Amino acid sequence: MLPEKAQRLPERDGDYRRYRAEPRAPGIGRTYSKEAAVVASMPAIVSAEEWEKERDALLVAEKEATRRVDAIAAQRRRLPMVRFDNDKYLFATTDGPKRLLDFFAGREQLAVYQFMDNGPDHFCPGCTHFTNNVTDLDTLGDAGVTWITVSNMPLAQMDSYWTSRGWAVPYASSHDTTFAADCGGTGGFMLNRRRRAPAGPARSHPT
Repeated sequence: MLPEKAQRLPERDGDYRRYRAEPRAPGIGRTYSKEAAVVASMPAIVSAEEWEKERDALLVAEKEATRRVDAIAAQRRRLPMVRFDNDKYLFATTDGPKRLLDFFAGREQLAVYQFMDNGPDHFCPGCTHFTNNVTDLDTLGDAGVTWITVSNMPLAQMDSYWTSRGWAVPYASSHDTTFAADCGGTGGFMLNRRRRAPAGPARSHPT
């Protein structure tokens, strides 16, 4: 049944979903019932042949976009690296103080996620959701990458939150260091990749 005061527009290829509502009163714009608005927002119904034609055109655009994204990803991988002084930062962990190179655990690469510090007893919901989905780190390790989550929060605050969330994700506190600022992650979150280089740990590209 059509919504009250709605008129069906001329049909096209069996499309019965487009409606026009009459004005309620002179000077008042056209209004739609909720049902008519929902139905009118839906795509048209077309023949299978027309659907295939439009789908083929979309595939061309999707492939062009994929090639562009691949090219950007390759450009990102070719970014030069920045050396980080291993002795400049001392991180607090539940296993005692550690340096940046310690987190590599003998692997070639290190993924560092910067968890936002929102102050005492306040935790970033976005970082929390992200960390909920950091799983299967063994597979990442098999690929030569070690994971560490770092935050400017004091270690005790991180330890309490990790325990309450039941997380097994490795973490460390960069509290009272310039690590976050030097990474460009002051006041925000960031995922950085680091590599072991002859001159020490080097930052490649952030995400």
